[in-house]
Amino acid sequence: MSIKMSLDTPALERLFKDDKELEIQLKQGVIMNFVHGHMTDLLKDEFLQKQIKEIKETIMGSIREVVQKELGTLKESWGGNYLELKPDFKKAIKENTVSEVNNAISAIVCNSIDEKIQTAEIEKYIAKSVAYKITDLTREEVQKRANDVIKKI
Repeated sequence: MSIKMSLDTPALERLFKDDKELEIQLKQGVIMNFVHGHMTDLLKDEFLQKQIKEIKETIMGSIREVVQKELGTLKESWGGNYLELKPDFKKAIKENTVSEVNNAISAIVCNSIDEKIQTAEIEKYIAKSVAYKITDLTREEVQKRANDVIKKI
């Protein structure tokens, strides 16, 4: 048993009234059914498939040209395709890599030196603080003993 419902524009307008979300969902459903029904057949079309293949080949050819012009040569081997870089591109990569490594090493060395300087400054501060405290304690003890001696006299 199947039920078929046909709605004209005024009937749909009364059905939806102010419910725009329902209207949008219905429109999307209708579009998806249309695309599925008609585009599937279209995508199976031999002429269209040939056009898609030619477009892909044209795009890949353009990409290969740019890569070979700017970076190097695409080579084939038993393990697959690879890119043999141009000597000047290899040199630029090597120089940039060496430069970045040198920068990283310099940063590490500078940080290490800064930490050692800070540690040395802290150690100096502690040593001065200890020396001042010893001097103060010594002075207080000497004063105390002197007072004791004076009291005995």
